[in-house]
Amino acid sequence: MTDTPAPHGSELRGERILGGRGVLVIATVAFIVMLVPNIILAVTATRTFSGLVVEDSYIASQDFDRLKAAQLALGWTVRLDHDARVLRLDIVDAAGNVVRPATLAVTMGRPTTTREDRVVAMQETPEGFAGDAPMAPGHWRVEIAATAADGTAFRQSRDVWVDAPAAQP
Repeated sequence: MTDTPAPHGSELRGERILGGRGVLVIATVAFIVMLVPNIILAVTATRTFSGLVVEDSYIASQDFDRLKAAQLALGWTVRLDHDARVLRLDIVDAAGNVVRPATLAVTMGRPTTTREDRVVAMQETPEGFAGDAPMAPGHWRVEIAATAADGTAFRQSRDVWVDAPAAQP
């Protein structure tokens, strides 16, 4: 009688045993599958919007409360309206009188990209201001920068949602 051990079950069927190299290959492939899309998304995101709102957030924060209080003291209320191709901007004071700021700059663009940013040339109207501003359907951000006659800065951002045109029957 011989003392030969009985063959292992996997050896009888010709199966391979998962070893260190196999686990390494699986882990490497899984890592690459997760890493590649993240790199693609990060590169795409930084190409379309830098994320920069102010050059130095610490310096900007030092003046924030003072600038906010001065702006609120103006008592201005802004009404923004958009239809077809025209952007309307009405600014009134606390008494309801139309405000004509010393300077006014209006820019518009998409919130997540700078590709479609543009300046809107505003013209005075009896109620406020209006400018040619065609907007494709979707989310837009309108940035309003004005200066009061006394030099007080006024800044406001507004979101505008443009619906897709209804299908014609």
